Order: sequence, then C-alpha cells, then structure tokens
Amino acid sequence: MTIKFEDITDHTGIIISNFDVSKDTNDEKVLQIREFIQKKHFICFRNQNLNEDTLLNFARQFGTLESYPEKDKTKKMFKFLTSQMFLQKEIT
Repeated sequence: MTIKFEDITDHTGIIISNFDVSKDTNDEKVLQIREFIQKKHFICFRNQNLNEDTLLNFARQFGTLESYPEKDKTKKMFKFLTSQMFLQKEIT
C-alpha cells in the first residue's frame, strides 16, 4: 500500500495514511517525516494501533525523549526535544 499525504491547510498540518508507525522505518522515511514536521509543524498518522512501547520506539527515531512534565520525571509521559527534529540539510 502506498503512503498517502494530505495537507490539513496550505501552511500547517499534514495527514499521513497507509503508514504503520509500529513497524521499523528506514532512514529515508524518517528523513521525509522530519521534513514534513519542519514544513508543516503538525503531523497526524491515521489508523494507528499503538501501545506505549511501539510509540516510544517510533519516537526515538527522531531524537532523545524526555519525561514531561520536567519537574516530575516519574510519570510515564513523553515529549520530543524539538531541537532534535532539525535536519542537517537545508529544506527549500
């Protein structure tokens, strides 16, 4: 099945369909998702069946995760460090 990309608006947001985030992705797909994050700022993955482990494994491909809120690292909530999302190349 081919991955489908659909803009939410002209400037912000994209919906990604036919993509299973619970499976290992290759470097090319991770790079493409990073580019969408930088360009569109928000990504929605449709029809996912995730548990905590599969979500964390997917998120770790984009950089180091930190507990949230910062003052209480005992809770099982996570966020991306957005500084890890920036690419090493310029996007045009």
